[in-house]
Amino acid sequence: MEYYEQMGGLKLAGEFYDEVMLYAKAAVSTPERFHPIGARFRRANLKHFPYHLLYEIRPEHIFVTVVKHNRRRPLFGTRRK
Repeated sequence: MEYYEQMGGLKLAGEFYDEVMLYAKAAVSTPERFHPIGARFRRANLKHFPYHLLYEIRPEHIFVTVVKHNRRRPLFGTRRK
């Protein structure tokens, strides 16, 4: 969010935040909707920003492991427990 705030101000940072929350809520409502990554994670790609959420489906909830850039550090967040 800091990057988008510097690049486009509070409006752009707010749009990024809103999109992250939209996809997080979509993952909560239909956890298996997004593409599986290995045995543990699912990946929800944002539509308007080059980022995605990695999350795990747990018995009572989803757990968002990381919000990350699509092209930077591809394994970041996949080794968490």
